[in-house]
Amino acid sequence: MHALQEEDRVRLFDEAVMCHSVTLVPAERAPGIGEADYTTASMYTELTARGIVPTRASYTVHSSLAAPDEAPLLDLDEGAPVLHIEQLTYDQHGRPCEYDRVVYRADRYRFHATLTAGPGRD
Repeated sequence: MHALQEEDRVRLFDEAVMCHSVTLVPAERAPGIGEADYTTASMYTELTARGIVPTRASYTVHSSLAAPDEAPLLDLDEGAPVLHIEQLTYDQHGRPCEYDRVVYRADRYRFHATLTAGPGRD
């Protein structure tokens, strides 16, 4: 079993609660990463400083209702709409380097994507 460094935080935007996130990083690959001040530091900058370069991620979004333990963290009533995001990030060697589970207030989240077709795709 590998030890994981966990960062559990409520994120704000203009002093309004946006989301609750739990980030897991393999502790043996990123010693000291939990000591950074993530009110100003970036997880990816901290990983890169340790030779772990995030290069791609698998990203999933689904809607649900705020659970009893999550609603107070998000300043919502239980059962309010939320968006769940799960992301598994891989480093330059194709190894998982970060898992992130984020629950966003649905009324404060905007999703934007740019989609492009690759060679041989219609």
